[in-house]
Amino acid sequence: MDLQQWQARLEALDPQRIQPGLERVAAVYARLDPQLDCRTVVIGGTNGKGSAVAALEALLRAQGARVGAYTSPHLQKFNERVRYQGRDLDDTDLCAAFAVVERAVESCCAAVDLTYFEFTTLAALWALAQKKPDFLLAEVGLGGRLDAVNILAADISAVTGVALDHTEWLGADLESIGFEKAGIYRAGRPAIYAAASPPRSLLRHLTKIGAVPYVRGAEIQMHPAAGELQIEMQIADDQRIACTVPQNMPPESLLAALTAFHLLGFTLDDAAREHLAAVRLPGRYQRIRVGPTDAVLDVAHNPQAAGYLAARLQRDFPAGLAAIFGCLRDKPLPQLCAPLLAPIDHWYLVQPQTPRAATVDSLRSTLLDLGVEPAQIHPIGKISALTPHLPQIPTAAVFGSFYTVGEFLDTFGTNQ
Repeated sequence: MDLQQWQARLEALDPQRIQPGLERVAAVYARLDPQLDCRTVVIGGTNGKGSAVAALEALLRAQGARVGAYTSPHLQKFNERVRYQGRDLDDTDLCAAFAVVERAVESCCAAVDLTYFEFTTLAALWALAQKKPDFLLAEVGLGGRLDAVNILAADISAVTGVALDHTEWLGADLESIGFEKAGIYRAGRPAIYAAASPPRSLLRHLTKIGAVPYVRGAEIQMHPAAGELQIEMQIADDQRIACTVPQNMPPESLLAALTAFHLLGFTLDDAAREHLAAVRLPGRYQRIRVGPTDAVLDVAHNPQAAGYLAARLQRDFPAGLAAIFGCLRDKPLPQLCAPLLAPIDHWYLVQPQTPRAATVDSLRSTLLDLGVEPAQIHPIGKISALTPHLPQIPTAAVFGSFYTVGEFLDTFGTNQ
């Protein structure tokens, strides 16, 4: 089968189905050969995980290391999830991996019902094992404790931060979510927390299992340096590290990556700085030109990420701009929209092509409840239906979901 056929087959597993737990995926992983034999860094957190992986990947490759990376979800094609030496794995590698995982599932004595994410995670790990990397960097999909990525015996685990998201699975408050995120930490191994004010539950779990803490505000000190894109940090008693924050990267992501890089035994030299400065992650405040429209693409899909996006838009577009907004129906719509009311003066509402998408009517109702004038709200529907409207939109922020940004790129990205 080719990749398109495999994707159709995997779609039958239902990419939206979530079934937390490690027993199923661990049973199949044990049957895969070869398995990864390299130093492993697992990165979790509510926001900024993919940026932290990209930063650490760049830093390690600058030292000549062979690096495999697994992230999710993808924007436009599945291959984006699995990288080796900075390149997406090709269709042949992925198809071979899918076939191996399918055989491993069939070889289990008891029936194993893997989810889409579990199946594809196992395929990614097997495919990267073939490359024999020096380092594997793996992004947690959902939470941490019960996420399929957590079958890995991480040498270093990092959490970029904890905020409200996926509350139906992880809990309704930061303490509950913090406990789930802390599940990726390992006894006797470095446990990084990169944001300010860690949840008490995370710190308790870290201490209980005997992980080695590297927590911002304690073992890690971060100081603002000259200019808002500069940070200085100090890890334990070592010398300070001064670094420019790459364009479009949250400082917490950089802090997690730099700390892991340091703990792996490397020094931030000129080559590392050069590679770091070149990091560009699609869909993270990515600017493209679509005909007459200057579009900012951002996958912000929870209240914390919306707040970050709003602050940056207000700085960069003081005269205001339009939103092209579509999100999933399980998101807290008022909290997701409210931070963007200040920088946005017109809302173009879209519904990405996924069964999980919020309807345009529900988005419109939320904005009206928040006080947005009816004349400022434009229910569009399908993203492709934006075409005749773009000439009237000089600047736009496209946000709300990976699906929204990915579909926008699929539809208009070739015009950039």
